[in-house]
Amino acid sequence: MNRLPGILKPLMPIIAAVYGFAIIFVTALPMSSNASVGGELLSMLLTLAGIGLTLFLVKRVEPKWFTSVRQFTLKIPKWPIIIGLFLIAPLWLVAEGYLVYGLTSLFHTVQLETLTYTTSELREDLIASIHAVLLAPVLEELCFRQMAISPFRRRWAQIAVCVVMGVLFGLLHVRNFPGAFLSAMVYGLVFIWSRNIWYGIVLHAGHNLTATLLSLYCWLELGDIQMAKVPVIFLVDAKVIVGNIILAAVGVLLIRNCGVPPAVDAQIERIKQMEQHFDKVLAVINGDRITPEMLESIKEDIAILDEYYSSKLWKQDFADDEAGRLPAGLKRGVLSEDGIWNLLSDYEDIVNDRQVES
Repeated sequence: MNRLPGILKPLMPIIAAVYGFAIIFVTALPMSSNASVGGELLSMLLTLAGIGLTLFLVKRVEPKWFTSVRQFTLKIPKWPIIIGLFLIAPLWLVAEGYLVYGLTSLFHTVQLETLTYTTSELREDLIASIHAVLLAPVLEELCFRQMAISPFRRRWAQIAVCVVMGVLFGLLHVRNFPGAFLSAMVYGLVFIWSRNIWYGIVLHAGHNLTATLLSLYCWLELGDIQMAKVPVIFLVDAKVIVGNIILAAVGVLLIRNCGVPPAVDAQIERIKQMEQHFDKVLAVINGDRITPEMLESIKEDIAILDEYYSSKLWKQDFADDEAGRLPAGLKRGVLSEDGIWNLLSDYEDIVNDRQVES
């Protein structure tokens, strides 16, 4: 049983991708057979059910198998942060369009045409945007970022998984592979930085909302937007670029002025979790009688503490504790350098003594 998480861990990106592909395929079935309002509503209901199932898996199942999942949080950020991310998202859509255009132009000529919208096309887009803005980003980010990346503790491993999931996410959006890959990398890196999946979800939703607003912009004939269909590229006019830069600047100010470090909740949860491992080991090695079974029972806890103590995360937590950034009432024996060093050393001495005796 204890070996199973170690076997599953390197497979989690593939497992998450297969799960994501399957659940998104099922939620899209009503639209493929019935492209109407009724089909759209049924697709939304299936997506809501998929979100519920995926939340159960990442909140209840994954943490039992992979303790590193607890370094991330599912807590919804404060409203100024959500609004700030929404304001930043349109600039990313613009930047993505020009990046994809530049990269694609290196290989072949990109055929652009002026984007136009009829009233019926706009109506269809607005209905579809409910799903694309409110539901799809939640399900996709939970599957392709949270479920895949969170089992890994080390930063380099998380980034490597982010790249793999970016490729797979691009395959899911086959007509727009370059743009989907770049967006997946941005959402994944934001998730790794913030330790909170909602940052990526809000950016993703803002990106999709901006695409819908651009269709409204064209329908109102407020300006010209050039578009390519494969890969999907939006090249907006100067007015939109300037407006998005202003919005992004306001968004950055809102997030900076919020005054809450993005990962503080995940950091506290991580320290609490490590403290539990610390106390469990301490209770065994300070006991009057230590049996081989007791040593075996804390073997995994020792491995987790040893990995944590040798990681950048412990150094970050230790520095934040020294700087007074952690709550006063937080139990933090694991952040005592002598405490955790002595604990690991005592365990090693006990194991070595047992081997000598045997």
